[in-house]
Amino acid sequence: MPKKEGQEGSGVFVPSPAANAVLTALFGAEVLGALYALNAGAIPPFSPLEPRMCAVALVVACLLIFPLINIVKMASARVGRAFSRTALARVGDPLSKRRTMHKFQDQMWQLFIHGSMTAFELYILFVEERGVWTKEERAGVLNLEYASLWTPHPYSQANNTSLHLFYLVQLAIWIDTCISHRFIEERHKDYVMMYVHHLVTILLVLGSYANNYMRVGTVILFLHDSSDVFLDLLKIFNYLKLEGRRGYFIIEFAFFANLLVWAYTRLYIFPMRIVWTGVWRGSREVVMHHVASGYTHPDYGPVPAEQLWLKGGRLGTPSFTVGAGDFSVWDDMWRNPTNAYLNMYWACCISLTVLSIMHVIWYLMFWRILYRMCFVTGLGDTVLHEAAEDVYEGESDNEEKED
Repeated sequence: MPKKEGQEGSGVFVPSPAANAVLTALFGAEVLGALYALNAGAIPPFSPLEPRMCAVALVVACLLIFPLINIVKMASARVGRAFSRTALARVGDPLSKRRTMHKFQDQMWQLFIHGSMTAFELYILFVEERGVWTKEERAGVLNLEYASLWTPHPYSQANNTSLHLFYLVQLAIWIDTCISHRFIEERHKDYVMMYVHHLVTILLVLGSYANNYMRVGTVILFLHDSSDVFLDLLKIFNYLKLEGRRGYFIIEFAFFANLLVWAYTRLYIFPMRIVWTGVWRGSREVVMHHVASGYTHPDYGPVPAEQLWLKGGRLGTPSFTVGAGDFSVWDDMWRNPTNAYLNMYWACCISLTVLSIMHVIWYLMFWRILYRMCFVTGLGDTVLHEAAEDVYEGESDNEEKED
């Protein structure tokens, strides 16, 4: 069991000081590195902002998002307090507890961020781009669904101004979220894993922006933000104790909806269709096809001979059809472990794989909650709330009501 801070039963999770110090140092290095990289010109082609202005825009966005977070927190506290004292008086006015209210406020601004970003992503994917990045395209019998993410070559892709704005806002949100997670929010039992998740995400967002991998990055962010809306609602309903007959089984419905959404988005679409097919395999396949077809790098010049090797073909001649399944990604990795035409390939692939593993761990946590609900906690109107408290939340309810 983790150590508790303060009096016994206070329920405050205390992470390892060494781990906390290391993660905080890494976070500081990431933020400084992001500002330096943007200021030094690590921005995609056709950016509407100059390099120095990108760094300034990131700082301004970070400073503006924090007041917005506080506004959402204050508004949610007022509405939540009134709702808890009136409509939820029959379940004991759950938001009267200070730490529960803090967790409720934290989750409300997370819901606001995930909801607004999901709307922004839907606009980019299906209004501005008319779904061309995600829809299934067919040439004969070949499924070329992932090819549009890398065609034309990312270094040559021209993207809309809204996409650049979206990425800078996303990067600012994740920096602010990491600051809030470290210094402001109430801590849950997955504090360290969530900290690592934030650090990996900041690295991925910055890397995909700097290398113009924004198409695949937008799809990934959409999968995360849209599925997080269901998790946010589940946590909010849990803090309000809307379970059982007295809560019209709202938590139970939200819990099983979250199980289904996460299984589809985080355990199938993300690892199988995006990470493996679209990034590990698809990026190499499509880009190597560009290279073998005579692609010239705008900075590096002519294509080196070793980059033109393709399975079963002679030098410089494409011997596969994109999407046909005859491209050997393993042979290509063995022959060309690094690829000048896919910057950060290994860093992005490994980081996305780490995120996939984290999704499995979190999903198993949901099933642990379900197991405790069914076989350990016992029956009653607070069974799911108590199971979630045991597995994830900590003993947030073991305190007196405020006066």
